[in-house]
Amino acid sequence: MSTLSFGRSLRSLGMLLVFGASTLAAQGTQGSISVRVTEAAGGKPLDQAQVVIVGTTLGGLTNAEGRYTFRGVNAGTVQVRVLRVGFSEQKKGVTVTAGQTAEVEFALTEVALTLAPVVTTATGTQRRQEIGNATANISVSDVVASAPVSSLGDILNARAPGVQVATGTQTGTGSRIRVRGMNSISLNNEPIWIIDGVRMTSNNGSFSTATGNGASANTGGNNASRVGDLNPEEIESIEIVKGPSAATLYGTDAANGVILVTTKRGRAGAAQWNLYGEGGLIEDRNDYPWAYTLFGTRTDGVTPTAPSFCNLQRVGTGLCRIDSIGALNIFKESDLTPVGRGNRRQGGAQVSGGTETLRYFMSAENENEVGVLSLPQFERDRFKANNIPLHDWTDRPNVLDRNSLRVNLNAAVSP
Repeated sequence: MSTLSFGRSLRSLGMLLVFGASTLAAQGTQGSISVRVTEAAGGKPLDQAQVVIVGTTLGGLTNAEGRYTFRGVNAGTVQVRVLRVGFSEQKKGVTVTAGQTAEVEFALTEVALTLAPVVTTATGTQRRQEIGNATANISVSDVVASAPVSSLGDILNARAPGVQVATGTQTGTGSRIRVRGMNSISLNNEPIWIIDGVRMTSNNGSFSTATGNGASANTGGNNASRVGDLNPEEIESIEIVKGPSAATLYGTDAANGVILVTTKRGRAGAAQWNLYGEGGLIEDRNDYPWAYTLFGTRTDGVTPTAPSFCNLQRVGTGLCRIDSIGALNIFKESDLTPVGRGNRRQGGAQVSGGTETLRYFMSAENENEVGVLSLPQFERDRFKANNIPLHDWTDRPNVLDRNSLRVNLNAAVSP
């Protein structure tokens, strides 16, 4: 071996000895930390909990047994922190001894988790705190499950701040909905309705045409509205965008507010069936006033020209002297009253489910309601005496018959 190569070998051996000595010295001043994370309630191990040493980049996730081990930790006292979604954060001080393993256990307490609400607008889906628009959200599916609801007006009534609902008094009539009051005394004050991104005609007063004669469908003097066509059982949620910001998102005709309706969608999994129904009677329990008529004679001896001559004004001036008083309340006379007993029935079925590739929601419902308006008995007798056929729409002029069908399909054609 040459002198040069022999010298290089000695230098390499010296460097290895120095490096080995320094490594042994470092290992002599370091230790390990064994961490175990469990649930405080039942002692079950928590996996995927994030474990870190505060102030360092050392950390990782616990395994299925809720364990994680730190290696090569400098001797001394350190702070170990444990984080997991749905559980409270914990910190503990641990003393690390050189060449030994320190044991530390964490028992995490489950806490309620508040998710950030989102709002779907014309510009897409955003977190509520990121937009400057005044919005209100109603979980329709929860309301329908816990309260008697027959129309969309019942959903909005007293459940969204700044929204006023004037419900129609007869079966099948529309509700007048105002967001933050009236904006005009001559123009339309109805808000814009958007169902799953599609705008709907919602003017209170829009009507259908009766088949054959071209006359508008009679609703007993009240206006119908296309909003009444919506079935609350098929709606998942409603969002209301108010104020001038609504016009910024949807145009100037949205100054009256925008009501966004999101219908139900299927979720991946086995088919979920929902069957529902209801029925009952409808009664008018209003207390209607009596009508009074005065009868009397003229004080000047002249024969009255009309039975209604004796009124309060003539009694006050002394021109008429009261003999008797007549009273009548047609709502309390069985052969005169135009109010009867109505009935209501509703039944429907829903099914939803699917896979990650194709999800479906299907719903069908029939709703029938007969209002309290009824042809008086004396009119029925007249029809019968004159052999005039009594049609159903004459017998009970206030009836609602609604059939609802909805199919929502969501397909993931590609990733």
